[in-house]
Amino acid sequence: MKISRRRFVTGASTVLATSMLPCGFARSASTPVTGCSTIPLPPMEERPRFRWWWPGGYVEPDQIEREVAAMADAGFGGFEIADVRDGIQVPLDPKTYGWGSKRWVAAVERALEVAAQRGLKADITLGAHWPTGVPGVTPDDPAAAKELVHGLLILDGGESYSGTLPAFAKPASGLHMHTVPPRVTAQLLRVQAYRELRVESGTTVLDPASRIDLTDTVTDGALDWQAPAQGRWHLFAFWVRGTAQTQNLFDRAIATSMLSDPVACAVDVYGKAGTRACIDYWENHLLPPRTRTLLRQIGGNFFEDSLELKAVKHWSPDLPREFLQLRGYDVFPFLPLLAVSADDVGELPPWIEEKPPRLYQLDGIDPDRFDEDFQQTLTQMYANNRIRSLSEWARTLGMGMRAQCSGLAAAYCDVPEGDNADNIDSFSAKAAARDIAGNRILSDEAATFIGGQAHVADWKLLLFMLQRDFAGGVNQVVLHGFSYADSPDAKWPGFSAFGRVIGNDWGPRSPLWHHASDISGYLGRLQHLLQSGRSQADVVVLEPISRSSVAANFNRSGSSFGEALRLSGYTRHHIQPDLLNHPKAAVEGGVLTPNGAGYRALVLVPTQEMAPETAEKLRDFAAAGLQLILIGAAPTDVPGLHDIKARKHRLAQAWQHLHTYKSVHTVATEQAAIDKLNQVGVAPVLGFSAQCRVLPIVRVHANWTDYYLLNDSDAEIPLTMSFRGTGAATEIDLWSGNQYRLENFQAAAGRIRGPLTFKANEARIIRLHHRNSTCKDSPVRNPLAALKTQLPLQQWQLRVEDWQPGDDATTTRKTVHQLQLEKLSAWSDIALLRDVSGIGHYSTQLSLPKTWRPTDGAVLDIGRVGGSFRLRINGRDLPPLNQFESRFEVAEWLQAGNNDIEVEVATTLNNRLRSLGPDAGISLPIGVEMPDAQFSDDWRPPADADAMAPPTGTYLGAPLAGPDAMMAPGATAPGGGRRVQAYGLIGPVTISHG
Repeated sequence: MKISRRRFVTGASTVLATSMLPCGFARSASTPVTGCSTIPLPPMEERPRFRWWWPGGYVEPDQIEREVAAMADAGFGGFEIADVRDGIQVPLDPKTYGWGSKRWVAAVERALEVAAQRGLKADITLGAHWPTGVPGVTPDDPAAAKELVHGLLILDGGESYSGTLPAFAKPASGLHMHTVPPRVTAQLLRVQAYRELRVESGTTVLDPASRIDLTDTVTDGALDWQAPAQGRWHLFAFWVRGTAQTQNLFDRAIATSMLSDPVACAVDVYGKAGTRACIDYWENHLLPPRTRTLLRQIGGNFFEDSLELKAVKHWSPDLPREFLQLRGYDVFPFLPLLAVSADDVGELPPWIEEKPPRLYQLDGIDPDRFDEDFQQTLTQMYANNRIRSLSEWARTLGMGMRAQCSGLAAAYCDVPEGDNADNIDSFSAKAAARDIAGNRILSDEAATFIGGQAHVADWKLLLFMLQRDFAGGVNQVVLHGFSYADSPDAKWPGFSAFGRVIGNDWGPRSPLWHHASDISGYLGRLQHLLQSGRSQADVVVLEPISRSSVAANFNRSGSSFGEALRLSGYTRHHIQPDLLNHPKAAVEGGVLTPNGAGYRALVLVPTQEMAPETAEKLRDFAAAGLQLILIGAAPTDVPGLHDIKARKHRLAQAWQHLHTYKSVHTVATEQAAIDKLNQVGVAPVLGFSAQCRVLPIVRVHANWTDYYLLNDSDAEIPLTMSFRGTGAATEIDLWSGNQYRLENFQAAAGRIRGPLTFKANEARIIRLHHRNSTCKDSPVRNPLAALKTQLPLQQWQLRVEDWQPGDDATTTRKTVHQLQLEKLSAWSDIALLRDVSGIGHYSTQLSLPKTWRPTDGAVLDIGRVGGSFRLRINGRDLPPLNQFESRFEVAEWLQAGNNDIEVEVATTLNNRLRSLGPDAGISLPIGVEMPDAQFSDDWRPPADADAMAPPTGTYLGAPLAGPDAMMAPGATAPGGGRRVQAYGLIGPVTISHG
């Protein structure tokens, strides 16, 4: 089951903020570059963004201006305004401070004004929380989220019943979320009786032919009926009612956390009325003329988070009509298959394999087929009635639509988004939707559970997590998150949206912010490169299932076949059949979506079941020349219940016709499929001299191709790699933007080959230049030399800015400590600094021989560093440094004789917060206990790391293994206590020179 930040939102909280100003950062416009040029800082729209957490309308214009300026000055490109105040424990009047209040609308307008002035993009969540709700929508409103429930009477043959219809045994799924329970009126859908045949393993089997529809005999909610003489009869009253799920921060602190006035109930995301209610509320209440103008000027997105809906069984008033239209048969005779016990309230999502036993089956009818039809109908309704409609409306305002969705819905929104639950395959499925639709961005709710608590993770751990998402096709990150400064009950260092339990509080309240511009520059260049050109994947893998397991994050590496393709050098996307129905999913010149990812082949994984429409689409692709590799036997079954015999015949005809084309190939195994790809001329874009976990992303330009390559392991990997194409090979340093020519790369047989050694968890950008470009003016990056003289730098002066609580929750007092160190050690090993968080300024002197010259070379090894760092030599700041490295060529900044060496280290706030006592402000669900975060003492990759094993990143500061295997490396479940982290320049530090 997807681990979500929301599962843990069940208690109260403490909070966060500081008055510190951000460091300076020069904005730069986009500059045209040649393929060999230095990569400048990109325009703001291509830089990383924040989820900006507001405590509703409890915000002030001046502070809004300061926080937007802080983001811009630190080089970040935008924000998403999100009303997330799960950490507040005191009442906050929703009429005054709620989402959509006059204060909130005015605050949004002010945020947009400052964003426009600073060139930032601004997104806004569609509702006050998730799932989306609309103030004033009550459970009985046609626009409200609905659930299907049933009441039951069991009658013996010939028995009579006269009385009111039976009702469901439990109240609406979200009713407990209200302080004043609203009216929930169940509307009668159908009254039906079925004869019982038998009971098998706790499931009652009914005779579908015995169905008696009694709906029209109901008078004033009562029924007078006598069961037929034979058998035992089950009399169902099926009701549709509002779920009453509201946006009050889920099941936590209900009395203090209503988000709007009137209360916002969750809307129906499947039917048209729910979407219409959202649009109408925005148009009528939230878009004054100035706001409309600013939104069009800025051109951001509305955003809808993941669907986390409470329901006995999801329903929509539109469902019966659309089910009949889409599936070709009436849903009503099959309603007993949707019956759920009152003891099993809270429907499991479709990707969970372990479900409660069925209450009922209909004899001779495969219930799984009906489930396929039912879930597929909801999926299509969501894509068409929700995402497509919202996207069309957003564009009328000059905006786009960003949503956490997949499949056809992801193709309908302007910016699909993934999150903590996505693995390589599920991210690639969203990337496929982006590319097939002709869109540019795949967004990422980035690092949702980083470190287990706020103020544990540093920038290095953040990058460690993000680079894996980039390897799945992500090219825009929305960091989770940036909390507004204050709230009514904030404790130092200020408001924290989730009470410091979920996500991190990036921003100027943390010492790490002092180095934020270095990180935004790195991420900005990377996002620029991954957003430029055209995404390319060699192969698209079709998963022919109605309810896809592609998005299920049971294996963070992805599917076995996806891994086999990668090991063979192929880039791939995974898609579901509904994407084949997109109008841009077309083949030209034997290439599927030539203006998108340019798939040169489609591989169908083994399946026994396929919709005839999918087979006919594959037939059309084959007719247009696309190479199709079909693994295993032909599918002989079709999904769904309707007209099975005719649809099987149609499938067989399409399959037979499919095999008349020369571009169609049937193989027995996954390896045979890979071999066949080579035989038909679909060569892999990459080649590896050894098996490894190098994950590739490819972006194609007219004159060059960029390869993002991630070593997804804790092992160093020496390789010889080959790239399809000709021309010079260069590497782009994302920290500086410099491009370096790669020597020892040779061209042969249409490929470029050369040596590349990947350090543990290293991400690299390799550029292959077309048209015989040599990039002869680009410098060559040589390995750091093993120089003959090595000097230890042991004695240091240390000045520490100790960040402590000030006079109020948002003020930080900075006490200065001066120390003379005879040897370097972690702050936690120094009595005065054990509980200190802040910024350390280390300085020492180095004397070089008078005969030394910069051409002799010099390498500074700073050893272990707890936090982020910068270097200054002889009063000159070095450019941003790779935070994963410890050795740097510094000859350019040194001189013969005396030299001043300074290292600045910025830490997290973890150690200071630990010293102040427990601060986890959101209680965990009853019975759930999370262990305290534990960290490794290692700071180098393990010497025995397996190049084929997923990384742990514990040497980079990732907590030791959390309680849930679905967590991404670097994340762990929230709620445990804090542990001391090793801060400062720990060393050993040496200088080597020639």
